[in-house]
Amino acid sequence: MSTGIWKVYQALKADGWTFAKLGHNMYRTQYNANCDFDYISASKKVDDDKTVVIKVESNSNGYLYGTVATQEKYNKSKAASDWTSNITSEISTKYGLTLPYVYLGTTSPYITYDEGRGGNEIMCIWGNAKDDQILVDVRTAFTAAGYTIDESSSSSEELVAKYTKTNNDALTADLDLSDDRPVLKLSFVEGFDPTAGTEWTAPIKTAFSSYLTGENAVPYIYLGTIAPTVSASNNQYKVTDSTTGAETLMNSDTKSVSVIGGNWKDEVLDLAKQKLDADTTDGGWHAESTQIESGWNTSSAVTAYKDLGNNKYLRLKIYKNGNDKIEMDVFFDTENTHSYNENPTNWASIKYGGHTATEYLEDRFGTTGAADIPSFLYFTKNDSSVSSTSVSESGVSNRRVSFNNYSSELTSYSIYKSMETLTSKGFTVTLNPFAQGSLPGFTATKTTDNGQEG
Repeated sequence: MSTGIWKVYQALKADGWTFAKLGHNMYRTQYNANCDFDYISASKKVDDDKTVVIKVESNSNGYLYGTVATQEKYNKSKAASDWTSNITSEISTKYGLTLPYVYLGTTSPYITYDEGRGGNEIMCIWGNAKDDQILVDVRTAFTAAGYTIDESSSSSEELVAKYTKTNNDALTADLDLSDDRPVLKLSFVEGFDPTAGTEWTAPIKTAFSSYLTGENAVPYIYLGTIAPTVSASNNQYKVTDSTTGAETLMNSDTKSVSVIGGNWKDEVLDLAKQKLDADTTDGGWHAESTQIESGWNTSSAVTAYKDLGNNKYLRLKIYKNGNDKIEMDVFFDTENTHSYNENPTNWASIKYGGHTATEYLEDRFGTTGAADIPSFLYFTKNDSSVSSTSVSESGVSNRRVSFNNYSSELTSYSIYKSMETLTSKGFTVTLNPFAQGSLPGFTATKTTDNGQEG
């Protein structure tokens, strides 16, 4: 017997424990000719209905680990009249309900939490001794309390009951006897009630203050729950030096806050747009109902932006995320934190394939047409690549030159600087707050002297 197990054995024996099992670990005996005992199981009665069981094992490295558990007999005469104060308080705080009491084969039920589908939290109330009478008692108690039994989801080892409040909050209670102990699983779905909340929670206000423009950066919008979860980020990224390969962690021009609410309801989009349209602070929001890419799918959404001046913007989108939850992502595009040039990169300094961007533009639009297109791209490095599309004689309206910059980090600030430059040159510029993923983009048009629009 290993030294550790031997010490456990001596201690338990001296305290009057009964040994149910001594064993050995097969891995150890493969290399251990002495076949030391590495496993021990002992029990001790607390009373006629309760026994404590200790199991200890020594692993291949000689470390001890084990479990302590109680085994109870089903004795309904010892049932309490209600749940423990801790369980009652927890259910009241989380769900605003009083749960019918049922004896689960123990005088000491306890709570753990699990994660269900879509990240929904499940409260588990654990019992001890199993008995079919528990199914009968749950059906009786929960029916009397106004719960509806879901017969299609119930079986000889399970009973599912649902309670719906007047505000459409719904609690599902699922008694499961298929494990070695009975467990009552509670899952709660908050009803969609836009009148339930009036302001953002304290954690959300703190995130807005720390990462956006203040705790009222976004007007309160009901997101399907009175207690949404929140996360925030400075959106740092790594830049690799092309010569040395050294990586530098950079702060993005954009900070973000994500707020995840309740289960998706289409109604949230109209409610959100109404709230945003009504907010006139700092010039107000430009909000629209649209479609965005969400994962592999296209999702209905509300997108909006607010121009704060000096190339600073607030942008947000509200949409159905991958877990079918209502999500609001808010972005604060701040001041330039990069070493951009004060002026846009000159076309003549951008080269690709032995030709300058000026030559590509003149090739596609002629000398006069190219002159109507001012330099408007802002890069941290002058190493962008330029490519040109092929054009047929009949495809004059499709003439295009594409600029693809793979070596510099594209940021919101560079996009807004480009918009500013084009606006000053007489272009009509329209911002798309989420043109590509989380990045903004724009379209710019101008009618030239020859009547062509570009």
